[in-house]
Amino acid sequence: MATEREDRDVVLALLGIARRAGAIAIGAQAISSAAKSGKLRLVVLAEDASVNAAKRLGRAADETTVVAGPSRDEIGRALGRPPIAAVGVTDAGLATRLAGVASTPGSQGGPKKAAARRG
Repeated sequence: MATEREDRDVVLALLGIARRAGAIAIGAQAISSAAKSGKLRLVVLAEDASVNAAKRLGRAADETTVVAGPSRDEIGRALGRPPIAAVGVTDAGLATRLAGVASTPGSQGGPKKAAARRG
């Protein structure tokens, strides 16, 4: 069974792969745009994202799976950017893998589905 740190590392590695594949949308506006075009498959919301950051996702968050990810700083570093509160994933395979890792039940306090943060 993977530890919380291992799960975080896998999430960050998969986000890095998605970035290199051009399969991410960074920030609320890009995520909304990907959702409107039908390309959005998953949203990773940083564990320390503000309530306002979650609200800015709006309808995009209602229409796709949202999972809690690592911190804004960790996500930003993995993507070679400043801290990032939300990342949309447009590749179905990567989204499925991320959802499986990020929503693993029983990972003590680790990344889990962030459905409660929607809205």
